[in-house]
Amino acid sequence: MTRLMMLLFAGLTIGAAVLTYYNVGLEETKYEEYGDGRSVRGGSAGFAGNGGYRTGK
Repeated sequence: MTRLMMLLFAGLTIGAAVLTYYNVGLEETKYEEYGDGRSVRGGSAGFAGNGGYRTGK
C-alpha cells in the first residue's frame, strides 16, 4: 500500500511538472497597449499623467 501511494504521488508530481512546463491552464496576463500608448491600467479613471490611478477626494 505504501508503494502504491508513493507511485501515485510521484505520478501526480511528474504530471504537474509537465503541465507547468507546457503552460497548461495558464491565464494570459500580458496586457496589450492601446494604440495611443496608454496602458490598460488607465481604465475609466482616465490617463491624466498620474499613471491612471485616482488620487482620492
